[in-house]
Amino acid sequence: MKKILILLLCSVLIGKTKAQISEWKHYLDNTHVTALAKNDNILWIGSHGGLVKVDLNTGGLTFYNTLNSEIPYFGITSLALDAGGNLWITTGMGIDNISGGLTRFDGTNWEVFKTDNSGLPANSLSKVVIDHEGNKWIGTQNAGLVKFDGLNWTTYNSANSGLPNNSVKSLVIDSGGSLWIATQNGGLSNFDGANWTTYTTSNSGLPYNNINKIAIDENDTKWIGTAGQGLVEFDGSNWIIYNELNSQLPDDYITSLDIDESGNKWIGTPSNGITLFDGSAWIVYDTSNTLLPSNYIRTTLIDENGQKWIGTSEGLIHFDNSLWTPYEIASSGLPENTVFMINIDGNGTKWIVTSNTGLTKYDDETWEVFNTSNSGIPTDDLVAITTDGDNVKWIGTSESGLIRFDDLNWTTYNSLNSGMPDYRIYNITIDENDTKWIATAGGGIAVFDGLDWTIYNSQNSGLPSNTVFSITIDENGTKWIGTSDGLSIFDGTTWVNYNHLNSGLPQSYVTNVAIDENNDKWIATNNGGLVSFDGTNWVLYTQLNSGIPDDIITSVVIDEMGTKWVATWRAGIAKFDGVNWTTFNSLNSGLSHDYVASMNIDSYGSKWICTITGGLSVFNENGIPSAVPSYDINRNHLKIFPNPVNDFLTIELVPGENKCSVEITNIQGIVVKHQTFTGFDPQIDVRNLVPGVYIIRIQSQKGVRMAKMLKN
Repeated sequence: MKKILILLLCSVLIGKTKAQISEWKHYLDNTHVTALAKNDNILWIGSHGGLVKVDLNTGGLTFYNTLNSEIPYFGITSLALDAGGNLWITTGMGIDNISGGLTRFDGTNWEVFKTDNSGLPANSLSKVVIDHEGNKWIGTQNAGLVKFDGLNWTTYNSANSGLPNNSVKSLVIDSGGSLWIATQNGGLSNFDGANWTTYTTSNSGLPYNNINKIAIDENDTKWIGTAGQGLVEFDGSNWIIYNELNSQLPDDYITSLDIDESGNKWIGTPSNGITLFDGSAWIVYDTSNTLLPSNYIRTTLIDENGQKWIGTSEGLIHFDNSLWTPYEIASSGLPENTVFMINIDGNGTKWIVTSNTGLTKYDDETWEVFNTSNSGIPTDDLVAITTDGDNVKWIGTSESGLIRFDDLNWTTYNSLNSGMPDYRIYNITIDENDTKWIATAGGGIAVFDGLDWTIYNSQNSGLPSNTVFSITIDENGTKWIGTSDGLSIFDGTTWVNYNHLNSGLPQSYVTNVAIDENNDKWIATNNGGLVSFDGTNWVLYTQLNSGIPDDIITSVVIDEMGTKWVATWRAGIAKFDGVNWTTFNSLNSGLSHDYVASMNIDSYGSKWICTITGGLSVFNENGIPSAVPSYDINRNHLKIFPNPVNDFLTIELVPGENKCSVEITNIQGIVVKHQTFTGFDPQIDVRNLVPGVYIIRIQSQKGVRMAKMLKN
């Protein structure tokens, strides 16, 4: 079982002041590494969760994302360093069609270029490279190629130049200063500043027009990684193709490509690790024979010392041509930034459903991920979860039916082994008798009491549609059912249906229902806003007549004060106290993304907000309760005394550890003390520290070790 213990020791917050740190907390997946750049002893990592700076001398990590910097989007696609040490960052476009752009970071200041303040033709960017004159060449995902000389922007596309396709996937500059361009379906192009030459399957030996990567060796030979037809060598005249059939290349789909100082090619693949090709022999490195965290290789970097940095879908690893050393770069244990649902069980443990990455458990200290590779879960594609009175988890999938998990055993119910009418589940609700009410995508409602199954559908009951999105149970046990054809009420005997033709519903697509302390129903619709229903009167709230920011409502939850919290698909979340509306979005608050899939509220009143591509955001108007990081001190072999401490703390070194760097952080991750020691067991003066819990981190030739300290 994969257990991840994440301790954020150093997280620098820069730039944005929109969010009060004490009110917002964020969990992001930044282990999906997409880009790398290195400047002396600083390694820059681009990921699906933003930018990570690694100080290779100290091991310190600094995380930058849309929450604490000016980066316009979480998804980083490429990095490049210019002669002045400025970092240039391209980001891919978010689902809002606005996020993304080009960013310059000098280590302190951020400058963002987007379509609304520059000559960029699009915000969705794929690659940036810098030529010998300092010009930035920027590939876009759908709008061609852009040159930026620091003042002027020039766009080259299929309409005004020889560029064969506007989807640019990779760029590289040869020794003569010519630009080589890999396109989505237009083959390979060369641009020398005046003339265009394009190579495709129809006029060259290129086997495929969908090119992912290009690299150029010291002989100016081009090496071309295709999106399904292997590796191609082109010396300017001859084409040689290497694929699974005629070589030992393990995969014809190339995801990364780099060449070292010896001319060796390092070829990344999506499922077979990384392959070394020296021109004659092939060596495949994967999870079976190395410490690679994943066989999905996203990017590689060969530094000035010839050492390899390899970014995978599950983290970063360093290879010094002898030893493989994984780097811990995670800021949390969240495996994916698209979060569909969170359930909070009776112990306060969070159970998180993410896109195609299984189920994640978080107890405020440790993370544990359950997926098809490490557990009995039948699929990683989950959509819903709830917990019964015995803390048993009931999980809905998009393709494999219903799953029961009792913290030890996994049991799957589907149409082949049970009464489940449909493999696709949208929602699960449990009544006071511990009976499960299961909303399906096309089979109506399945009711399971632990032994018997009862099915309600549009053919055998008053249910108006077999597509059921949600089921909510009121204090009388009546079920309020959101369907694609309106709201259905079932008291165990009688069905009553409301739609846009016979009620105050603005439309018949009901996604969610919440019930307040007065037994009023708050009904979320797909594009008709929010509706309240007291049993007689219908009140409609839309963008036109209220402060609600979006009419596409995905979820409604109600806190202990009766305040309604409304999740929207495009405009963040809204708070409604019965009179006033307050909107929280990515521009005016610490919310990580405006596309919100669902919400939940814990016992402290903290709102757990599931976003699409923005990870998990937590908000509490009164401040997020701090959880003290916990870990196995014996595993880290760091002994400190006295603990608790009043004045001086002694750190016990291990044999051979005669020089070390010691860092003390508070539980907010802020470094409050840093010292370097040489000699015997160091003593640290902590008299000036305020009472509380701190984390001691020591780095030496023996590695990194940690311990928890209590200051009196």
